Amino acid sequence: MSKARERIARRRERQMATQRRSRSTVQAQDTQQTKLQATVQQVLSALAVIPRNRILLLIPAVVVVVGVVAALAFLKPKEEVAAGNGYWLNRNWSYVEQEESDVQALVEQLQAHHIDQLYVYFSSLKGDGTWAGDPTLRDRYSEVEPNVRAFIGQLQALYPDAQIYAWIEVVGETPTGYRLSDPQLHLTVAEFAGRTLRSLSIEGVLLDVKPIFTDNDDLPVLLRAVRSEIGMEHIMAVVAAPDLTPTDADINVAAFIAPDTMWSNEYKQRIALQADQLIVTAYNSYLTEPVDYIEWVTHQVRSYTEMTSNIEGGAHVIVSIPHYADNEPAHNSVIESIAAALDGISRAIPDMTETEVELLQGVAIYSEDDMTASDWQAYDQRWPRE
Repeated sequence: MSKARERIARRRERQMATQRRSRSTVQAQDTQQTKLQATVQQVLSALAVIPRNRILLLIPAVVVVVGVVAALAFLKPKEEVAAGNGYWLNRNWSYVEQEESDVQALVEQLQAHHIDQLYVYFSSLKGDGTWAGDPTLRDRYSEVEPNVRAFIGQLQALYPDAQIYAWIEVVGETPTGYRLSDPQLHLTVAEFAGRTLRSLSIEGVLLDVKPIFTDNDDLPVLLRAVRSEIGMEHIMAVVAAPDLTPTDADINVAAFIAPDTMWSNEYKQRIALQADQLIVTAYNSYLTEPVDYIEWVTHQVRSYTEMTSNIEGGAHVIVSIPHYADNEPAHNSVIESIAAALDGISRAIPDMTETEVELLQGVAIYSEDDMTASDWQAYDQRWPRE
């Protein structure tokens, strides 16, 4: 069986499991309703054989029974919601020892908004080929690894239904030059990913390799090395660059960035065949008008879902949406907001095919600050999941 077909089979198994859980919930509700109806029928049948002169004496008891039945009708099993939405948890969460109460509050917040894909920051590959840690210490991953493992353990205990990924960052350009073509780098990243998944019971890895704004032949080689190490049983999510300046999309783009700074359609499909999830970063557009940004996000959704729908066994698409401070000129937080990003995504969906909609797994909030009540309100209003 080809790797693509193995991924299809694995995804179908997960989809069937979700459907079975949903059917079980519905069946449980139907069974409960049937029992309630039977109870009511039994009460009515019993009343039918009681002499009329004694019925008045039983009215208080009947009222109690009917009240209990009515109350039970509202006690339905909690319906499972297949979320598929994500949240990036940066080093402020993973590198610092966390109080269980704080993690519990985080989990409750994520559950309330149906977010179950958690991308937890592990490390970044430094220029010397070692893994980074806390820069205020000796900047070694070994120093923070105990806290990372403890945080993963807390998440698993408090949110067992979540799918957790090790967010691994690889910067292709360092002060010493370009390095993504280095076979030793491929080996180092693959071994770190494999060692992480073998030692922790988590879903997979998120490879954040950057910057790659145009087709790059070294990224597929790196992905093959990681896949060979982690196997088909783990999920490999890959950060995908947005189409910064597409010339055929009839949208406004940043004038000072070279035209067609983007992945070609063929390259998107190439990466989609290797990955299980494509995390499309729908921010850092360099745009200065809200409408332009919304239309730009709409294009990203259509572009990636259309390309992946044209191949068998392609990755699911998750659109990463911004919640972080200004980083001018690339990111203006007023222009590139959660609300605007979700407006752009929602705008794309009506024109998508059924297959494309199925490939759009959800969104992932890239947040460097705590979400406020108004942030969550904007999210829930534009991206309802119930």
